[in-house]
Amino acid sequence: MALTLTLHQGQGFYVGDRRWDVDSYDDEGVGLIGPHKVEGGVIQRVRITEEEATEIEPDVMVSEGFIPDQGCRLVLDAPRKIAILRDDLYEEYEYGDQGPPDASHDPGEKS
Repeated sequence: MALTLTLHQGQGFYVGDRRWDVDSYDDEGVGLIGPHKVEGGVIQRVRITEEEATEIEPDVMVSEGFIPDQGCRLVLDAPRKIAILRDDLYEEYEYGDQGPPDASHDPGEKS
């Protein structure tokens, strides 16, 4: 199932506990800056276009939607078990002993 995010330069999202930032966007695509592939390695820089989806994390594909005046649009496709959260939602969540949010949990389901 695809998730669509509209973001501005400097805003980002998390795939699990790994943060990705929007570095730039224009008519040619979206530039993302991601975490180190390996500890102490070089940070990842990826250019996203609407022509082809790009794998940014294992099993997580991202492509560009149209670019509205309000920001850039990213379309992320990943298995439901992988949590993908905007910055503000990630920061609101207090991990404690619970670990990251369970992406397979149905928000409409009553506990």
